[in-house]
Amino acid sequence: MRKRIEFDRRKAAAAAVFAAVSLAFALAFVLLLGSYSKKVGVFEMRMSIRYERPGGTFFDLKPFGRVTARTHGLPAALILSIEDVSLNEAKSLIEKGWDVRKILRQMKWGAAGLFALFVIKLFLLGIAGGALGAMVGRRIEVKKLLAGGVIGAAAVGLLFIIIAVEYNPEAFNRLEYSGAIDEVTTFLPEIQSAFEQGIAFNDKLSRVAGDLADFYMKRDKGAAASGSGNYIRILHISDLHNNPIAAKMVCKLDSGLKLDLILDTGDITDIGMPLELRIIKSLKCLKEPHLFVTGNHDLPKSVEELSRDFGIKTLDGDMVEMKGLRITGFGSSPMFEGGKIRSSVSRGAIADMNARALKALKSEREKPDIIMVHYKEVADALAGEAPVILCGHVHSASVKHEKGSLIVNAGSAGASGVRYFIRSKKSKAKYEVALITYRKTSARPVPLYADLIRFNERTGAFSLRRYPFAEKAKKLK
Repeated sequence: MRKRIEFDRRKAAAAAVFAAVSLAFALAFVLLLGSYSKKVGVFEMRMSIRYERPGGTFFDLKPFGRVTARTHGLPAALILSIEDVSLNEAKSLIEKGWDVRKILRQMKWGAAGLFALFVIKLFLLGIAGGALGAMVGRRIEVKKLLAGGVIGAAAVGLLFIIIAVEYNPEAFNRLEYSGAIDEVTTFLPEIQSAFEQGIAFNDKLSRVAGDLADFYMKRDKGAAASGSGNYIRILHISDLHNNPIAAKMVCKLDSGLKLDLILDTGDITDIGMPLELRIIKSLKCLKEPHLFVTGNHDLPKSVEELSRDFGIKTLDGDMVEMKGLRITGFGSSPMFEGGKIRSSVSRGAIADMNARALKALKSEREKPDIIMVHYKEVADALAGEAPVILCGHVHSASVKHEKGSLIVNAGSAGASGVRYFIRSKKSKAKYEVALITYRKTSARPVPLYADLIRFNERTGAFSLRRYPFAEKAKKLK
């Protein structure tokens, strides 16, 4: 009798160990491999489950951050992430017009299909993990494999039952934000107010370019304002950051001032997606040569589209000659590395950019008339290498003389782009550009002055400060 009881105890212990091992393997398979991707509309979406305490439902919006709803306490996070966007399909939707109901219907059924396939995969993983656990330290037997698979499937089922019982939809009314998206939600009232002001400012832009043209006509007796004769007029813009109002402003300035060249020192987009360029497609109206160097927000795909669809030439170490001026430029490395956003550039990266630019300049037979870079730190390091050096990045316009160079930072033509809509009340973002004037001579064109122009979004008026090539600034208006 005792032997039988002892035998039963051992058998029960073995069964418990068997079940525990199968259960552990099943959960490990589910939590480590539990993800499924599917195309939903224009998005490539992934649903996954991971161990995370406390649990909840997470929405990963790369590269902006994460939205969290604490829907359940079980340490199993349900994660829905957008992995990619079909740019061609999105472009087609924008051009044809949005059918909102159709898109929402596709998203609804697509998301339902993604969830169904995700659940099926989790059950299969549970079965596979349970069966594998059943083989650990034992002879392979069909009955034990089946038993392990059943335990794995039961574990997945129990996991979903617990989540379903605990699941609290009210948590979606108390969302948590992390990453860049947290900053956006903090300033939603400011976003709405600034957007309304931006629309009003856009309406006033039609007369700003005319006012500027009249100003230059009177100031320079018509010669410089005409874009011909003895003068060369160059518009320096930077950090447009995908602002459609700013794109229209540049076109208005172009038509009003009859420019000779447009030089752009980077950050034309915000996250580097070609889709963003649809928002600023009004830049296609520019007729003059438009040269560009990449900023930390510009990625290769968007740069390719700038060249193909906008006719913008990107410089990165090469030199071109236009309007009698030798112009070279050096691009910056993008802010995205390994799917993450770098908030600032490292000293090492700046040093590498400086070294690359200096090496390229030394290899040239002739010095350039203008150097274009994105970072002001690089511009400072290149002082003395050209009469005029253009830069941006810091969103605050400035001009200084250093080692015989006029270093012009055009500020942000896009009023800091998205940050224009989430600015603080104390420090308003500004629409700023620089206008650089050369006088033609029998030899090389001679730089005369740089005008920093700031636009007042409230009144539609402008202010201007002139910086002669070798003198102190003079405020003209």
